[in-house]
Amino acid sequence: MGTQGCMYDNLIRRDPRDSGQSIIPDLAHSWDISKDGKTYTFFLRKGVKFHDGAELTAEDVKATFQRIIFPPQGFSSPRTPLFATVESIDVRDAHTIAFQLRETRPKEFMLGAFASGWNIIVRKKTLEDNNYNLRQVMDYPGTGPFRHKKRVDKEVWVMERNPEYWNEGLPYLDGVEVYHFDAFSPALAGALLSGKLDYARLLDPVTQNKIQTTKGMSGLNFYQSVIQAVWVN
Repeated sequence: MGTQGCMYDNLIRRDPRDSGQSIIPDLAHSWDISKDGKTYTFFLRKGVKFHDGAELTAEDVKATFQRIIFPPQGFSSPRTPLFATVESIDVRDAHTIAFQLRETRPKEFMLGAFASGWNIIVRKKTLEDNNYNLRQVMDYPGTGPFRHKKRVDKEVWVMERNPEYWNEGLPYLDGVEVYHFDAFSPALAGALLSGKLDYARLLDPVTQNKIQTTKGMSGLNFYQSVIQAVWVN
């Protein structure tokens, strides 16, 4: 989710402590997979609230995944094929939801699909109020550790600490400000080196070298697999 990511949670998620190799709880505190591998049941945390004060229920999770798995007319999601085997989504009670599969898939594949960072849980009412199209909606309530405060297009997005976050003790910060800069630009480098920014990525090689020799700063190189396009002959 990039900039907006810290305002939302997922059903389950990948563990950042082992580079995403493990699947861990998020809004679902636990889950069960039937013996035949065709039913995935998730049990939601109780008392979780959206930023507008509404309590999270299984209906919100169903509406979120219904939009992804069975997209309404005029909407498409690149994640829909991951759930091609899902036949139905059933709300068992306010905090229990089950996904029924037509045919089995490896559990690692299915749990990985559910844990995609793009599958943020959105309030059902938010989806209904916007006809399930959130492309032009810049501020809608999530359940994440930070909530929207202010946004200036192509300049800055300001988020403040969510005092009612379900994960007690978090977040540690009072707020987050995300600034817009062009990748590898002198402006980005200057903002980081001057102390305006605490973190930045997509820096030019000269700036990376300066960081390594500047007291109080550190940096590292990482490799990321990104598919920019798929060409079909």
